[in-house]
Amino acid sequence: MKRALITGISGYIGSNLSCHLLKRGWHVEGVVRDLKSISKYPILGSIKYHLVDINDYTTFVKAISKSKPDVIFHLASLFIVEHRPENILNLISSNISFGTQLVEAMCAEGTSRIINVGTSWQHFKNSSYLPVNLYSATKMAFENIMEYYKDVFGIKIATVKLFDTYGPGDQRQKLIPTLIRAARSGEQMILSPGDQLINLVFIDDVVNAFETVANNMFNNEINDKVSDWAVASNSPISLREIVATFCSEFHAELNINWGGRAYRKREVMIPWTNFSNIPGWTQRIPLSEGLKLIANHEKFHQKMI
Repeated sequence: MKRALITGISGYIGSNLSCHLLKRGWHVEGVVRDLKSISKYPILGSIKYHLVDINDYTTFVKAISKSKPDVIFHLASLFIVEHRPENILNLISSNISFGTQLVEAMCAEGTSRIINVGTSWQHFKNSSYLPVNLYSATKMAFENIMEYYKDVFGIKIATVKLFDTYGPGDQRQKLIPTLIRAARSGEQMILSPGDQLINLVFIDDVVNAFETVANNMFNNEINDKVSDWAVASNSPISLREIVATFCSEFHAELNINWGGRAYRKREVMIPWTNFSNIPGWTQRIPLSEGLKLIANHEKFHQKMI
């Protein structure tokens, strides 16, 4: 039985990954900073959790020592699109300090594999590295720190970079949940002109990608010189096209003020394309099918009007 330790297990992607791995016969344990955070996902109640304190390295050592993972999925992060000065310390603590404590503890306990989550926003204007915002800059800073541990301690690292993700039961402040809320309420949405291309990947494809990377690591099929693995859809589409597809699949009408707000200063108009494909993985669920699955989920739970 493969053993996984997941940080960020109380988040949307982490909770779905844990459920996916459990169904596939894995033993799964989680790292959390607050047990209250898992209450929104009752299905995670049977999983063993390890409390860690960002200011106490020994808590990370204990978590790894007790869980004995074959691989760590490091999903925990703090995402802020446009930061304010008061966000800086939290971004550094969550996206750099937390991960560094984790990797240091890995090396102390002899755990050799970690799958780290990056972001396509580390590659503004399709650059090899140009951060869209401070969040993506902290993600790259942690990647650089891991290079030190890889060189000195020989740990195996795979950084998997995500674009936009969506799926059933998503309560995040993301595009699709926002469209669902607008469809329920009838309130006007104030959006940009809507010509930016967006790369959306359904949650089932995302968690399949993580498991594929882990299995590739076990089989020594991951080239550690490649750092730009990405979980990407086959074809990005514009925000306007996404909204039109949503309205079609949900049989909904949305009150949208297109162009009511300007594009952000560093709006990603064309997503990053110079990434490496994950060996053995491809997108299986196109947007129309994914939205249909969400619509059926919403109807089943009687959440749509």
